[in-house]
Amino acid sequence: MDFAGEPFAALYLEPNLGASGVLSPLLRNFSETNRALIGDSAEIPLFRSFYEDSSSVQWLEDALSDVTVFAKKTSNAALIDPRLSAAVDLLHARYFDLTPVDELARRVGLSASRFQHLFTRQIGVPFRRYRAWSRLRGVWRQVAEGASLTEAAHASGFFDSAHFAHAYRRTFGKAASDGRRIARTTQSADDPR
Repeated sequence: MDFAGEPFAALYLEPNLGASGVLSPLLRNFSETNRALIGDSAEIPLFRSFYEDSSSVQWLEDALSDVTVFAKKTSNAALIDPRLSAAVDLLHARYFDLTPVDELARRVGLSASRFQHLFTRQIGVPFRRYRAWSRLRGVWRQVAEGASLTEAAHASGFFDSAHFAHAYRRTFGKAASDGRRIARTTQSADDPR
């Protein structure tokens, strides 16, 4: 894609932060299409710094956290159901947990069918797809912390690295080796040596 030399940023909010409208304070002249906000950012210096600064991996998480907290406080976007937020928080903390959906729904006080319907409507993807996404993220988090791909895949609930590689390709349309390169870059940026 050609952005006439300007930086391009795609931000994917965690569902417990709220709907896509949470980011509206960060954009000028935006429109919403299929739950995505598209517009010019008021935060171009931040994104340009990230693009141009090779050490940005070290400070980007805090900067984006500050920006999204600001956006959330200044927007009037709808919040998700607190029961779904609790389920999302569980998936973040225990991405390796393969608790059946009916049991998880019962824990948050919903029937399995109502839970899945609300999850898809408010989060934007079916529960099982979101859980798979959380598990994939868990693998890369562990690889970035020094685990081997096979160890990380097992710890995240995949049978083996081939099962992980298949899930990765199905989700992203690319080989898992692309993600390994990114995880290693993140790991080396965090390593002061």
